[in-house]
Amino acid sequence: MISPVVPFGLRGVIWYQGESNSGQPEMYAKLLSDDDNEWRSDFHNPEMPFYFVQIAPYNTVLRRNRNFCAEAQFNTLKVKNTGMR
Repeated sequence: MISPVVPFGLRGVIWYQGESNSGQPEMYAKLLSDDDNEWRSDFHNPEMPFYFVQIAPYNTVLRRNRNFCAEAQFNTLKVKNTGMR
């Protein structure tokens, strides 16, 4: 879906996604990491800042899964020029 804007370039990415992934926590860590790498690759900018919004802490039956997704987000912060709010 981002292909049409690739020719214009970006200075950075702000990403929000989370609760819908709490049903598949095993895949979330890989998806988040792949998104970061794919955006930087597509825009030919390996240093491009990639910021994302932390999963909202609301009560849910899937609390354990949500916590796993939040941990995956935290671990993504090890990547240079990545931030979480």
